[in-house]
Amino acid sequence: MLCEPLHAEKILRIATDGSAPFRTPQQALAQLDADEKESVVLELAAGVYQGPLVIAARKHPLRMIGKSTESTIITWDRNVNDPRPDGADHFNPGVKILCNDFSATNITFRNTSGDHGQALALRSDADRVRFRNCRFEGWQDTLMVNKGRHDFVDCFIEGRVDFIYGDATAFFDRCHIHSKNGGYITAASTAPQQPYGFVFKNCKLTGDSIPWKNPDVSQQSKSRNFPNTYLGRPWRPNANVGFLFCQTGPHILPEGWHNWNKPDSEKTARYYEYGSPSQANHTATRVSWSKQIPLDEALAISPHKVLAGADDWNPRADFTTIVLVGDSTVCDYPENDPCRGWGQFLPAALNNNCRVINTARKGRSTKTFIEQHLWHEALALHPDVVMIQFGHNDSHPAVRPESTNPRTDFPQHLRRFIDDCRAHQAQPILVTPVARRTFRDGKITDSLRPYAESMLLVGREKNVPVIDLHRSSSQLLLQLGEEKSKSHANAPDDRTHFNEAGARAMLQLLLQDLPKVHPASADWMK
Repeated sequence: MLCEPLHAEKILRIATDGSAPFRTPQQALAQLDADEKESVVLELAAGVYQGPLVIAARKHPLRMIGKSTESTIITWDRNVNDPRPDGADHFNPGVKILCNDFSATNITFRNTSGDHGQALALRSDADRVRFRNCRFEGWQDTLMVNKGRHDFVDCFIEGRVDFIYGDATAFFDRCHIHSKNGGYITAASTAPQQPYGFVFKNCKLTGDSIPWKNPDVSQQSKSRNFPNTYLGRPWRPNANVGFLFCQTGPHILPEGWHNWNKPDSEKTARYYEYGSPSQANHTATRVSWSKQIPLDEALAISPHKVLAGADDWNPRADFTTIVLVGDSTVCDYPENDPCRGWGQFLPAALNNNCRVINTARKGRSTKTFIEQHLWHEALALHPDVVMIQFGHNDSHPAVRPESTNPRTDFPQHLRRFIDDCRAHQAQPILVTPVARRTFRDGKITDSLRPYAESMLLVGREKNVPVIDLHRSSSQLLLQLGEEKSKSHANAPDDRTHFNEAGARAMLQLLLQDLPKVHPASADWMK
């Protein structure tokens, strides 16, 4: 998720082993002039960097880029009760951000103090701050977003008590929120005039399944019977937190929210949810002073809407979110499964300014993708581009519940996809279904042709780009022949699904045609 520079930047390289000009981020920042007229990039090699680190205010953006979250770590081992270094604030954070237009990518921010008091991995008092693929690890008060606007994308955040807190406006997009030993996820202190506080959208909420016991007998952690978790409690009146389209685990208590033993806060707290329709939820058992919002309102809450502010900040302006919608020939598969979909390899083919989210599911048709609310969940990702490929399951016999007719409901579902994309400012791209590996007398015989032709007709009707993957895959399979084409199949007798070689071959065909039908995609390619 590294963003390409838009203008001149000074790059400072940092490595703990002395192979770069600086050994620590502190050393690199110390030589910067706050009045410099260019942006700065701190490139951190793999290594463990000791805090505390203060990123002071500057006039121009500063980006911090690590090798990976597994290998690039900024760590701190103190809490609010420990001695504070000179200049540290009361919260004694491992990293403190005061620089507007700061961004971090591929870095872990860790506090190892343990479960015995407030111990911040990171505190931010800046505005227009972005985190991409970062980890925040700790126990109590792991992440303090104290002021300004923050955008978190594909991040991991863990803790126990109030581990995401503060009065900032923050959007958490497809983040993994892990509760350690129960507690409270959020403690917002949103100002009453702020329309949004913390928004969690498309996030995954997990928790410990058994009570955690401290292996260090010298650390006296409280004994807890079961790791139940609340979505949040109001640090101050007017706390504003929403969870939308999130997958919530059994660790979340049915009542959802806690009033911090302050009944008056129930009158001002602005807590709301939209439970993903395809996930079980506890809407009937939530506290009466929280709110369940309707679908159209939940879909409309976007990163830009939440974070725009008076200066119309768009934190996603420099990258394209591509959502894949389809069936088993597109979707991702686990590592231990030999089957592969072409969508699994698309991210590696595109540059760092592209973010690919694969929502394709096995066994789905245009009909069942809509009926099972998967289409709403795809739209909730706020895509810039949606690639849509169906046909295999649509073509099943009419007695099957997923079946559609290529001349009636199938094109009607495609029109809905297109209209909904446009209503949400997304560019739809249709992809005809890959051919089945069925031969008769040396020729491809495929029941999918009517669905491919229907998709081409709808594309012309609605003026939408169409990649005719059915045509190109048929030509490839015909060229290989029945025997050689087995090398692309998931199994010799599998006429539909692909192994890695086959999926990569299908992707290559798609990428050859993509710039032809959608010229703007040329900028996505590596």
